[in-house]
Amino acid sequence: MRGLKVLTTISLVVGLALMVAWPWVMSARPARGSPRAKLEAFGVWLTAYFSITLVAFALAAIGGLLIVRATRREFLARSKANMEALIEGLREDASRGRRAE
Repeated sequence: MRGLKVLTTISLVVGLALMVAWPWVMSARPARGSPRAKLEAFGVWLTAYFSITLVAFALAAIGGLLIVRATRREFLARSKANMEALIEGLREDASRGRRAE
């Protein structure tokens, strides 16, 4: 669970860093009169940049969902254990009360 939290946090931080770096990415854009090959290379690079950003945020979202699911399962298991302990305690108290009579 801890590793999942670390990976989720790292992917979120990477995604946010890529979003913050957006102005610097666009500053590398070639001028309008640049050769077509240079424009195509920038387009490929920009597409890769967006893809990496989307993957980082998708991994963060999936990691978050997995963390919530694991936490919910853990909560339900603890809740069940607490309920069983309560019922057992009530049974013990009731049996002691019968013995005292």
